[in-house]
Amino acid sequence: MSGGIDHDYRVKIPYTYIYSHGKKNELWNEVCARAIELFGLPGDRYSCKFADKNIEFCFLEQKDAMIFELCCG
Repeated sequence: MSGGIDHDYRVKIPYTYIYSHGKKNELWNEVCARAIELFGLPGDRYSCKFADKNIEFCFLEQKDAMIFELCCG
C-alpha cells in the first residue's frame, strides 16, 4: 500500500492496538485485508501511509473513512 495520494479523511490505526492483541502479524493482515475487501486496492478511494506509531488510511470520502473506522478502528 502506498501513500502517494493525499485524501482528506484519515483513520489512524496505532501499532500499539495491533500488537496489544497478541496476534501481531495476524491482526495486521486482517486490517489490510478488510481495507481491500471493503474498498479494493489502494488508489482512487483510499491510500495508506506508514508512520512511526501508526498506519494511516486516507480516504477520499468521509463515509468510507467512517465505515473503515467502525470496522477496524
